[in-house]
Order: sequence, then C-alpha cells, then structure tokens
Amino acid sequence: MRFPFLACGLVSFALAGCSGTIPVEYRPQSFISITGASASMGDFDYAPARTGGLSPNQLQNTAAGSIYIGEDVASYVRRATALEMQKAGVDIAEGNGRMIEGEVLELMADDLGYSVDWSYAITYRVVDASTKREMFSKTYRPEPRKTGKFGNPSDYTPSVNLLILDAAEQFMADVKRDGLLATTLATR
Repeated sequence: MRFPFLACGLVSFALAGCSGTIPVEYRPQSFISITGASASMGDFDYAPARTGGLSPNQLQNTAAGSIYIGEDVASYVRRATALEMQKAGVDIAEGNGRMIEGEVLELMADDLGYSVDWSYAITYRVVDASTKREMFSKTYRPEPRKTGKFGNPSDYTPSVNLLILDAAEQFMADVKRDGLLATTLATR
C-alpha cells in the first residue's frame, strides 16, 4: 500500500521540479563595431506564444512541466538586440530611418534526458520606417547549446543569453557588411 503512495509522491515531485522561472538578465557582450548607423526598434513577436498556445513568457520545452522567464520572450529579445546594437555603435532612437523588427521562431529547451539542449531561431527584418518597405529579412539559427539538467535555474541563463547573442552577432555582421543601417541611406 505504501508503494503506490510513494511512487505518486515521487512522480509529483519530479514534475514539479520541471516547472519554474529562469531568472534572466541581459548584458551586451558583442565586440562588433558598426559606425555611422542608426535605427529604431520596431515590433518583436514570439511565434510559439502566438501560434502554439504558450504564454508570452514561456519557453518551449520537451519534458513535463513548463519553463518561464520573468518577462515576455519578445520583449526580452527586443531589448537584448537593442543593447547589442547600441554597444556596436548604432544610434537607436525613435524616428530613425530604418526599423529593426524580429520574430522569435523558437526558444527551445530539449530537456528530456540528463542534459538540456537549447536551440533558438529568429527572423530579423530591416524595414524602411517611412514607406514600411522590407529591405532585409533573414532567419538565424545559432549552434545549439548544451547544459546540465540538474542545476539551479540560474545555470540556464548563460545558455539562453548566448543563443540570443550568437544570432544578434550574425545579424549585425550582415547589417555591417550590407550597410543596411548606414546613416546616409537612412536619410534618403
């Protein structure tokens, strides 16, 4: 009689251990430099919340339970992108001629098994702010990251942030190479 009660208790404890909020805080880290560029930050969207029934602050995951961060994923990625762009030297202000938009397609924790494989995909767009014409669109999928499964929730923060950084750096490299946010282009 005690075995079913103990088994139910262990299963309940295990499932509860899979749910929680990851404390996230983003600090810009890129070494990329983009001079003579300006942009404003447009709308960012989190597709899994819009189409997959997740909460706006819930990460996708494969195991039982749910993983959340302290704010909406779209807002977090938007702010992280703006911080990286500013650190690179881009003037980020309302009314600039080019607008950066983003759609987070995936922020996934494959947490079945003894480790967590993190994957991320985002489509960045550059839009002419006055005409709303899309000038650039590309999806970025950085290399997945792996963490141990049985750590503190704060142990996952670096993996999430590094995925966002990797994609932002790929985007900034394209922006720099193509001159997409050059101030002289933005005022034409």
